[in-house]
Amino acid sequence: MAKPKIFVSSTYYDFKHIRKNIETFIEEMGYEPILFESGDIPFKHDQDLDKSCYDEIDNAHMLVLIIGGRYGNPSSLSKIKAKEKKEFYEQYNSMTKEEFSRAKSKGIQVFIFVDKHVYAEYETYKKNRENKSIKY
Repeated sequence: MAKPKIFVSSTYYDFKHIRKNIETFIEEMGYEPILFESGDIPFKHDQDLDKSCYDEIDNAHMLVLIIGGRYGNPSSLSKIKAKEKKEFYEQYNSMTKEEFSRAKSKGIQVFIFVDKHVYAEYETYKKNRENKSIKY
């Protein structure tokens, strides 16, 4: 019987150590982790690198999403014209968000973990979003 495959999605640089720990945990549980930095994703030379990640999600049984303080790099699916650049960077889809969206659209089980500091900031935002005098 094939091992269940678990795709790990997050921004990379701020979660390198956590991604490695999760990879080890997944392996110890007898499952197969999918992380780009471990060479688990076959990249295709004729397309943007992030598209290979989205394609590999189709082969996963589960996605573990880790949310931290960084939003991530723009997805290659969000192509823009130079004159639209300012508006684009105010609102764009990151690669991590696209990975989540792909898993969700395919009906793949997603487990989301949010850094406690980010969650605390979000709660502060929700309580004060109508307050025009607060400075974040």
